[in-house]
Amino acid sequence: MSEPDSTNTPAILRLCAYCECEPAEGPKFRRCAGCFAGPIYCSRECQKAHWPVHRLASHGLRKDVAFYKDAVEPCARAIGFRSASALSKALSDFLEAHNWAIKTAAMALRVATYGYSHDTMGECDYKEVIRVHLAYNGPGRNPARTFRWRSIEWTDIAQWLSDMQLSYMEDDITSMYGEARKMAYREFGHDEHYVSSFPIVITLQDVPITLWQMNPQYSPRRYIPPTLGFNTSWVEDERRDLKRFCMSCVNNGVSLRYPGEVPGNGVALPGRFIRSQHRWVWVPYINNWSETRTGAIPHRPLARVLGVTYTGSWNPEEMMRAFNNYRTGPTGMLGVAMDNGPGRPMTLI
Repeated sequence: MSEPDSTNTPAILRLCAYCECEPAEGPKFRRCAGCFAGPIYCSRECQKAHWPVHRLASHGLRKDVAFYKDAVEPCARAIGFRSASALSKALSDFLEAHNWAIKTAAMALRVATYGYSHDTMGECDYKEVIRVHLAYNGPGRNPARTFRWRSIEWTDIAQWLSDMQLSYMEDDITSMYGEARKMAYREFGHDEHYVSSFPIVITLQDVPITLWQMNPQYSPRRYIPPTLGFNTSWVEDERRDLKRFCMSCVNNGVSLRYPGEVPGNGVALPGRFIRSQHRWVWVPYINNWSETRTGAIPHRPLARVLGVTYTGSWNPEEMMRAFNNYRTGPTGMLGVAMDNGPGRPMTLI
């Protein structure tokens, strides 16, 4: 199988939420300015095409000014941001920089928990969410290093909201979750391999915001021999290793991106963000993974990632190839923001 290379990799930080491409020469991105950590688009056409998913979007930062001023703003300032808007931008940029790593770790967690078939996915608890917990790293300009990834785990909606002292929202969030799954089915259900969708929820210390990113799940594209089935140890070992690899990349400021025409799929390459012509640009550390098997790694952050002790015998490229079987489509993980009403934090689903 051919090695991935970085020749066609989109270089800028922010990619279009619909087509996942960078804009052509000249046009600028269009940001959904009213949404907390909301999407951006490369054109009016992409924004319009994404509307079936984003149509429930609330302009939370504009409509619910009092809540953000009274509840979110003090928390944002307490952890080091000058405003809720500054926190929104930083979190949005960080999630964009590490989108591949976060959704890949979540996918591996799902496969290890519920398997890969429609039958086993039917046993899942739809009151559970995949929780990604972040902490603020302190002042710094690099968007890939603003936060630290502390954990990823299954948790039920009640516990998630209780931890943020938002238990009064449980019924509303559970109802929204059900509507979000129906909406996800309408968006992704045309694919014969589509199984279901889970929300990845993003939590940040004690900031009272609820961010969902609906994560479509698929059965494998290719036949998996019984010796590599769900009941064998390789799934759990490699899932644990892939999660450890993704978290190590994020926490060392290493951004994983796919080096091809369809971002978000396949085998990612590790890279870093640098400033170039007044914008953040992604630059790969290597051109293909074979370079890491020929001697010392000259890039310290990547060397730290590859120096982690893994449970299984597979290297990062082999792990990514194995779990790539559970991906599909160019659009990856899409989001829509929902308004929870006056005095309630906004939800990105």
